[in-house]
Amino acid sequence: MVRFTFVEVDENFEVEEEILWQNRQSWREFFWPMLAGVALLPFYGVGFIVLLYVFIERFKCLYIVTAYRAQCKTGILSRDVSEIDIIDTRDISMHQTLWQRVLRTGDVELSTAGRPGAEVVFKGVKYPQAIVDLVRRRKREIQLELYRESSLPDQETDD
Repeated sequence: MVRFTFVEVDENFEVEEEILWQNRQSWREFFWPMLAGVALLPFYGVGFIVLLYVFIERFKCLYIVTAYRAQCKTGILSRDVSEIDIIDTRDISMHQTLWQRVLRTGDVELSTAGRPGAEVVFKGVKYPQAIVDLVRRRKREIQLELYRESSLPDQETDD
């Protein structure tokens, strides 16, 4: 598990968040295309084109789970970011095909009550159940923090 801190500037203030997990689509997901690319290398560079495609596909998405948010950053030249607050997560789904189960990869989908379907999808990540468990555990921790804050008596100051 990767743990480090980053600072993100958001308009007029800086927010410091701990990154709990960060990764890209697993190389394991590209086993067959990479095998085809290597096999086709002797044929006039066709294999090179296939391997270049695999490289671009893998590096175009970055998946991040911080202490308070889940993000999917997509794009190489342009950038699209899908993000939800962990506390707002209503459904966490994991999907694995037979081949993904063999390779121990899968897809994790995070959704809120606000929209139909998944807002953030981590495709082809290693050990998807660990990511599901991480998000669920972090959501419970945030809920507990909020409960403790709301149950504290208000501090009145005498001047």
